[in-house]
Amino acid sequence: MSDATLHATSQDPDDFVVQIADQVESFIVAVTEVAKGDEPDSAVPFLLLEVSQLL
Repeated sequence: MSDATLHATSQDPDDFVVQIADQVESFIVAVTEVAKGDEPDSAVPFLLLEVSQLL
């Protein structure tokens, strides 16, 4: 792989931080909704989905 290829996808570190913050906020909102207990039968599958999106 050439140096040009490696550096072509570089992003501003601030962009990366914003993306991570957005994902964390989304996860917290989802966990809060599950914690309300409106649909207890779907809590575990929904939490598994949310965790998989963080990875």
